[in-house]
Amino acid sequence: MWLSEVLLKFSTYIMLCFLIDNLLFLILQEERVMAFFCRMDTITIFHDSEISMDAKEWFGCTVLLKVPTTANQDRINRILIHHAIVNICGVNVALENILRHDPDYLVWGSSTEQATEILRTPEIDIGGAKIVTYPWTPQHGCAILPFDGLPPPSPTLTPAKRQRGEEVMEHLKVTVRGLPPHLLVAKALSTIFANKVVVLYPKLNKEDLTATFKTYASREDIPSTWNVAIRRGTVLYMWPIWMDVEGYAPGPNSAIWAQQNGNCSYNRTFATLMLHCSL
Repeated sequence: MWLSEVLLKFSTYIMLCFLIDNLLFLILQEERVMAFFCRMDTITIFHDSEISMDAKEWFGCTVLLKVPTTANQDRINRILIHHAIVNICGVNVALENILRHDPDYLVWGSSTEQATEILRTPEIDIGGAKIVTYPWTPQHGCAILPFDGLPPPSPTLTPAKRQRGEEVMEHLKVTVRGLPPHLLVAKALSTIFANKVVVLYPKLNKEDLTATFKTYASREDIPSTWNVAIRRGTVLYMWPIWMDVEGYAPGPNSAIWAQQNGNCSYNRTFATLMLHCSL
């Protein structure tokens, strides 16, 4: 009986945090002078119906482990965290469900009960660092911005294809960092790069929340940074992502190929962002 009451209080607390966070944001945006923000050409927007902000697979059973900025990262790793959670918290979480989310970690429990039990320990000593436990929410790490949803003038539409100049085409391996766990899905990866390169052999690396894929393209086709957002109503939840690019030697039977007149056949409509961020 007491466990069900604790779970009910925990779920209520998470939902209240979500509602208060959004309410405060809407109040502050009306009261403060706002700076104009427009990054239409460097953002991919998903509607909440495509990739839900509710993140039901993660929400309620995931714990955020906040690592202090002064911690020696060489003395903190997934194996040590696993041992600490088993021995200190008394919860047997699978090692593969402990995820590196730089500079912090996520513990993806199998149930709300597991997450609740871990949260009973407010801090865990690992490698001499005090790691603090928090409930993870789908908004973690994002910028929350108002969105007017107006379509852009036609000259500013991001083209599906671009003319090729004298570019050096290479076999490339791309590593994507910064995606939140509910955006680490193959659908998101192919959509983000649809207007840039052909995504081949995608691999989602859960242990450090990175994604990798191979392509045949010019290095200039792949930006070093990008923005990914989920739109819910008139609010945009946006995360920055980073791309590392390296060349590789394909095998003799490699299926990698290149389109001749631009390597994109999927034209995703980009909406004008009339965004504002608090000063």
